[in-house]
Amino acid sequence: MRRKMGKAACLIAVMLAIVLLTACGGGSGSEDSSKASGSNEYVGTWYVISDPGESNPMNYVFLEDGTVQNDGVEGTYTVEDGMVTVNFFGSTETYYHTEYLGYDALFYEDEGVPFAAKSLEGAEQICAEFELPEGEDAEDVESETSELLTEEEAFEQQGYFIMVGEDQFKPLGSDIYKWWDPIFLNLGAYVGEEELPTVSKSKEKIVYMSSSDSLSNGAFMPERKLVQEGYTIPAYVQSTSPTNVDDTVASFRDQDIISINGESLEEFQKENGMKAGTSWTPDDIYFDCEKDEDVKIKYRSGTAKEEYEAFAMTTYWLFEEGPEFVDETNKVYAIDGEGSYMELDLSDLKPGYYELDDTMIKLEK
Repeated sequence: MRRKMGKAACLIAVMLAIVLLTACGGGSGSEDSSKASGSNEYVGTWYVISDPGESNPMNYVFLEDGTVQNDGVEGTYTVEDGMVTVNFFGSTETYYHTEYLGYDALFYEDEGVPFAAKSLEGAEQICAEFELPEGEDAEDVESETSELLTEEEAFEQQGYFIMVGEDQFKPLGSDIYKWWDPIFLNLGAYVGEEELPTVSKSKEKIVYMSSSDSLSNGAFMPERKLVQEGYTIPAYVQSTSPTNVDDTVASFRDQDIISINGESLEEFQKENGMKAGTSWTPDDIYFDCEKDEDVKIKYRSGTAKEEYEAFAMTTYWLFEEGPEFVDETNKVYAIDGEGSYMELDLSDLKPGYYELDDTMIKLEK
């Protein structure tokens, strides 16, 4: 009996040794194979909390091959130190996951409210907890709240602000909004629709804070007519000037262009051309494209043939060019506010689009 037990114990010891060797030597091998296959804790479907559903195209689907799908678009991702960085058309965002209300949930970096959950049940339960309006994302609630300033904080920054509640202010303008000829563009690499700053006359106020200017003469707010809006690429065509391709806005001479998406400039312009030149640059041509459309411009740089590729992720608003100088009819007067600010009197302005301090505003009832 002892002999048999000895053999059994010896066999068990050998088996344990094999397991230990596999765990130690094979541990790094398993890790390497995991990295090679892309397998990690993010692989699978993450359900959007704002609108939970199996077939919601906004769900994030992380695949083992290192690709991620969202809203019909495929990107890539990498995992490092427990955080995942996704890349869609060169635009990157970093997320992390942790437990929320007992469910594994996905968060934007440095934000404390999740936007997706690893299970459909989790997304539904968290959505019910938030009681979000239909179509509103949890991260929107968090970011909107975090962007609000107190009156003291706003006064330190100075300038125009949207007053959304008692002692709650947000800056009127933002660095992502830039004038580009008559087109008001969001030049950030952003997949999706970016709205103009919107002010509700019935719920919000436009106020001004300054330690040096009382705004006693009011402010000029000329109305602008919206002609067209859509998506474009950060590039335009000129009849003069040399080809200039940089990281922000690319410009091409018409005679340098060989083809755009396989078509001649004239053919592509008939379908996608948006003549948006100003009185200063009347011949400039911009392109109106489908959202996320891939546009390839082949052109000559000297004698070399080059290719510029861009995606239509840039939201544009084309406004009718107004007069060079505004007059008194475009002036909005200021009234004394309850705090350290002056309030613009918007009572006579009808809903529409207005320009204030080089910022375009959408005014609603």
